[in-house]
Amino acid sequence: MNDQSKQHGDTLDQYLDGLLTGSAQGAFEGRLEQESQLKDEAALQGRIDQSLRRAYQAPSADKMLEKAMAAHEAKRTEPIRGWFGPRLRVYAAAAVIVLGLGVGYRVAMWSLTRPADPDKLFGPMPLMSMDSVYERTVRAGFKPTWVCESDKQFAVSFFRRVKQGLVLANLSPGTTALGIAASRTISRDTLQLLATVDGSKVMVFVDQAEHDRGHAVDAGTGLHLFRKRLGPVVLYELTPLIEPRLLDSIELVDVPQQWLEDVPDW
Repeated sequence: MNDQSKQHGDTLDQYLDGLLTGSAQGAFEGRLEQESQLKDEAALQGRIDQSLRRAYQAPSADKMLEKAMAAHEAKRTEPIRGWFGPRLRVYAAAAVIVLGLGVGYRVAMWSLTRPADPDKLFGPMPLMSMDSVYERTVRAGFKPTWVCESDKQFAVSFFRRVKQGLVLANLSPGTTALGIAASRTISRDTLQLLATVDGSKVMVFVDQAEHDRGHAVDAGTGLHLFRKRLGPVVLYELTPLIEPRLLDSIELVDVPQQWLEDVPDW
């Protein structure tokens, strides 16, 4: 394991153990919103920890000692020697530890041999509001996870998550597309386009229309939310501006098999 991987693992462990605070916690939570692989890894590790705690609650050494003493008295008529109590207590505690390690090992191995999908292992994770995703993304520097270098990459990225290829066409003056990120907002497969419009940070959330249940933002955020249905997908533009500037620039496109083979998955 190189230093970077070790630091990554240490930071994840500190976050799951509640040891990150202040700016360090905020920065790491921002990464979780931007990096889908890191988010899934954190979710999986957190769920494994919860599963281990639920799967095994070690009985106390006192209770094991009480049972052992009762069984011993049933077989003996003479009093138990004074040295036997402390020694049995040690044996009982050791048995608890060994049993816990065995159960934990079996649960962990079962988890690792199952599909590495937290939803399949432990049930669906809660969805996040669009304004909370926007706020965390801004706090983390408003950086995309994937920067597309061509229309092909852009189209394939959306096709793999929302089953429909998309392209950007006729962007209005003052608009710059920054890239793509992923979140759990409309569903677990939501993608968002990050862009700047006249210097303002704007996000467009995209997902399959069948997953849409309606969304709104708190008026106190100073943000405005605009919705558009585009074929099989639904678009939500979240912006500090009073009108949408990106929704009409997004168009449907067919994705041939050769594109899927040419573009690596991010």
